[in-house]
Amino acid sequence: MENFEHISDFLEKTGHQTINKVKKNKTKPISMILIAVICIVLTISNIIKVDYIPFLMIIIAIALLSIGAVSLYRMMKINQHDYIYLPTGKKFKKYIIYLKSMDAQKLITAIGTRNYTLLDSIKKEINSGHYLEVYGPEGGTFYLAQVKEYIPHNFEPASPIAIVEGNDARIIENFIHKK
Repeated sequence: MENFEHISDFLEKTGHQTINKVKKNKTKPISMILIAVICIVLTISNIIKVDYIPFLMIIIAIALLSIGAVSLYRMMKINQHDYIYLPTGKKFKKYIIYLKSMDAQKLITAIGTRNYTLLDSIKKEINSGHYLEVYGPEGGTFYLAQVKEYIPHNFEPASPIAIVEGNDARIIENFIHKK
């Protein structure tokens, strides 16, 4: 089995001339944390003198604080960047489409030969040992696609990264949204 590069590594290291990497905006989680702190301060300082409002404010503050903290942690540690497709300005999304094991080799062949019409004959399956990982903006203009297979304890690339544009990208878009 060959060692192929992961799409996420490709985006992080080399990228593509039409893809721009931008840092995520931390304004939303920080503002949620600040609102939670303000709610706690208002409740503790007894500025609001109604019986049930302090309890409600504490519950809202705890919810905002936890959601804001988790969001900020994910932005700082797990997913620090967004990828933007420059011609349209749209943000990349990650799609995972599980495949029947028999169809995985067909898909690897389709990626290798750039014959994406084979996708019409490929069936989706929930939680199989193979999946198609696709990164791209909504709209079917540009995609990065790669087949991955389960090798104990992790999914590993089973095909090279395919850079798909034009009519082929529309075929991938239709396959992503096919029921």
